[in-house]
Amino acid sequence: MALSDTAVRKAKSSPKARKLADERGLFLYLAPAGGKYWRFKYRFDGKEKLLSFGIYPDVSLTEAREKRDEARRYLAKRFKERFKGSESLILRFKGSESLIPGAFKRSESLILEV
Repeated sequence: MALSDTAVRKAKSSPKARKLADERGLFLYLAPAGGKYWRFKYRFDGKEKLLSFGIYPDVSLTEAREKRDEARRYLAKRFKERFKGSESLILRFKGSESLIPGAFKRSESLILEV
């Protein structure tokens, strides 16, 4: 379930670090020292990566979502450029699969969640 601005404003830190999930990889990291950091978790080349978008309230929930969407578009573009002209590739867009000719053999299919 997506975060609301009220939930972000009222979020308090605790002795342990916490994460409040928004959607599509965006979350608010609550540090034990009291900081609230916007972060975006994604996978590229089979490796988990993490981007930081700034500190709340300097970066609002709306701005963090815009930055997340921009990052997702950039990653999708990079992915398509990288595997252009291979044998066969499966891309998964919101649960539907489409086979793109030319990326990998079917047994070695690569899946990108966008």
